[in-house]
Amino acid sequence: MTEITIMSAGHAIPAYLEIPAGQGPWPGIVVLHDALGQSGASRQQVDWLAASGYLAIAPDLFSRDNKLLCLLAVSRQLAARHGTAFNDIEAARVHVMGAQTAPVVPGSWDSA
Repeated sequence: MTEITIMSAGHAIPAYLEIPAGQGPWPGIVVLHDALGQSGASRQQVDWLAASGYLAIAPDLFSRDNKLLCLLAVSRQLAARHGTAFNDIEAARVHVMGAQTAPVVPGSWDSA
């Protein structure tokens, strides 16, 4: 298990990343948490996917403000189909793509 930070539009986003055993490249998956936010359940999904051969990452979409304000903001952004939550998901996707060609170590990754 690896707790990392990815950069999205100048903001550090905490994320949970798991790399499957064996030699890559691997298919990649971005796991999105539910309305309660990042939890053990989303981390378990990442672990399960990695055990099944997927490079999986779960960004914390509620890391920009307090949980309630983030929940409201992300809900509005989902309805509008754009916003910082989409930027954060894209940063996680780019991180997974980059992890296919470079070793992944805990730290920062600037995708914005």
